[in-house]
Amino acid sequence: IYIKEKSGYVPVITGAAAGINILVNFIMIPAIGITGAAIATLVSYFVMAVSLYFVTQKFYNIPYEKKKIGIVFLLIIVFGSVYYYLLSVNELILIYKFLMLILFSASIFIFVADKNEINFLRKKLISFKIKDNNE
Repeated sequence: IYIKEKSGYVPVITGAAAGINILVNFIMIPAIGITGAAIATLVSYFVMAVSLYFVTQKFYNIPYEKKKIGIVFLLIIVFGSVYYYLLSVNELILIYKFLMLILFSASIFIFVADKNEINFLRKKLISFKIKDNNE
């Protein structure tokens, strides 16, 4: 937006998100307290991010890898749900946290990263080890 000098959209979108935040706060806080305020803020930031995405794509198209982004969000939702479920039933022990970290990382490599990205990371790690050994 700033590159194309269309920054007039920013205050409109930000103001709309602030209005949504206030509205959702009035609805959610009496019902569920501080959690409602957190949900209201999440909703307003989501609306702002999506709105800014569509406006900026209109003026300066960036070909995002939407499928990969969707898979990452899905993995976050799945692992986050498991985490909070284990937390709610008081079964979240350290080994489960490490297991979830390993499984999440493996899932990213299996479902999101392609061969070029993995090779790039491998080369960077090797060059980092070489630099570290030389010092």
